[in-house]
Amino acid sequence: MTILLSRLKKESTIRVKMEKYIIPMGEALNVYEANGTFFDKCVDELKAEGLEVITAKQLAEARMLGGVNHPVSRKWTWTAENFNYLPNGDILVASKGFNPLLQYPVEATNCHRQNPFMEFYLSVNDTENLRRAASSDVNQAMKFGVLLLKRSKVLSDIPVEAFGEEDVTSFLFGDKAEDYGKFLKENGINNAPLYVVDKAHAQKQGKAFSRPLWAYGFSLNSALGGYGSLSDGDGRAFGVRRSEQPEAASQGLRAERSEPRNEAGRSDRGALSTPTLEQVLAVTESFTAECNKEALKARLEALYQKPKK
Repeated sequence: MTILLSRLKKESTIRVKMEKYIIPMGEALNVYEANGTFFDKCVDELKAEGLEVITAKQLAEARMLGGVNHPVSRKWTWTAENFNYLPNGDILVASKGFNPLLQYPVEATNCHRQNPFMEFYLSVNDTENLRRAASSDVNQAMKFGVLLLKRSKVLSDIPVEAFGEEDVTSFLFGDKAEDYGKFLKENGINNAPLYVVDKAHAQKQGKAFSRPLWAYGFSLNSALGGYGSLSDGDGRAFGVRRSEQPEAASQGLRAERSEPRNEAGRSDRGALSTPTLEQVLAVTESFTAECNKEALKARLEALYQKPKK
């Protein structure tokens, strides 16, 4: 797996770091990470690169391609979908096209800048637009963009083997839901927690309000959090772009930062040599779970063995 890391600095009231990961699997998937405190700043940084916030389906695809130890799997991210809470406690899960937080990122984030417990309330018009598009039938919801999730259907833990059957995971992950569930199962996750705002709190507000959707990393069982803040000390939003000229997967394990170029536009760095087995093991040491290290070493040793004549 080739991972290319490059940082772009941007000065503003809060500095947002941008990193780029390339996942070469036939067609390269370029994953960009905007890392800052506030949601609106991360959205702006992605837009500056011609990107949008990653959808849950795109995230599932990137994680399956990158593997369990890739940063896109280990880290959490805001996604393009969000949870909107109605006064009766039911939830309208909105796709990217209906997400009010993407329509009003500054106004929504300002609420949490002032107070992380302050709600971003929806106007009557915005609420009605969501209601009109919403359906409790997941197939209709995927077609029109909003899932009506009845409070009675909210599970605190979703079995990964049921990702293709449960409404909320089917809606969020689309045709990747079943495969993503299998991927989580193969990597030791049996249930993915679903965190939502308490029904009593939603009823107490008296009007609809929006919260972002957080997709957690593998250390937290790839949980889905529809109750979080838009202002977080480790705020993060991934964006994706497919590459027209994918990196060759045969380049193996390598990590690079952007490098200086000479006047001819060529790299000033010499040609890369093939890393030794010891070098590869040293690089992967910190990215590999203890229980998988022996298996990884055995597979790498087999790759490095010379073919018999």
